[in-house]
Amino acid sequence: TGDNDAAMTSLGGVVPAQQPKQKNFHVILACPPEMDCTILSNVLVGLFEPPDAHMSFMEDSSQLQVRQRGSLVSIESSVVTLTHDMNLLALYKTMKSKFDEVYFVAPVKGEACEYDNVMCVDNEALVYSNSEGMEDVVTKIAKRMRLHFFEDPTILSEAKLGVALKRLVEMESL
Repeated sequence: TGDNDAAMTSLGGVVPAQQPKQKNFHVILACPPEMDCTILSNVLVGLFEPPDAHMSFMEDSSQLQVRQRGSLVSIESSVVTLTHDMNLLALYKTMKSKFDEVYFVAPVKGEACEYDNVMCVDNEALVYSNSEGMEDVVTKIAKRMRLHFFEDPTILSEAKLGVALKRLVEMESL
């Protein structure tokens, strides 16, 4: 029947099942300049980037000029980028042509938190005093991101939670 299937396919009788295309997304950590976002940045990079990745920083949001480890890189070279630009609407308009989805995580309160693509995080939720608390912070952020942004549970796997936790442990050991 393999030959018949091939013949049917070539004649248009059978259409092979196609996997849905995974969305191309970007996560922006919008951190006010006066705020320390080290914990949140380490968790986000751990959840979305390769284990040895470094944080990307947006120097010029109007031009999407991004630096990573001192070098200019394209915005598409990473999944997570830190910015101090808190004009999320303007940033979204600049970025939306490059990605299927643009998500913002911000340690702030206010009007911006009402947008569907913005997840605000209370800085007090990022406080921990021991390794169990550290694990709890990672789990809570991942769970909130799943509920807020992602329908696909494989985007934030248990392995990625482990990478994020490892980044926090390493950060604390410095």
